[in-house]
Amino acid sequence: MTLPHPAPKIILTESPFSRPDTFEKRPATPCHTTVYSMRKAFIAGYVAFVDAYTEGSAILRAGQLDTEYPADCFPPPLPFYGPVTSYAPS
Repeated sequence: MTLPHPAPKIILTESPFSRPDTFEKRPATPCHTTVYSMRKAFIAGYVAFVDAYTEGSAILRAGQLDTEYPADCFPPPLPFYGPVTSYAPS
């Protein structure tokens, strides 16, 4: 087996069960990009999404059930008041 680069040989010599002795804990990145303008655009879009969701959630908690939420999200669940006894089987 001919490997084009020496790195695969080094990887193949490692045990799949080995663990590093120490590691650095870092916060997760907001998005995986090295382009600053793309990261900034992603964060701005995420902030706008959170603001719209928070606003919709406040309107829903105020009692207006036909609230619009941002695309591709689930609204928070409505409170459960118990079964409707007039429709429950007897």
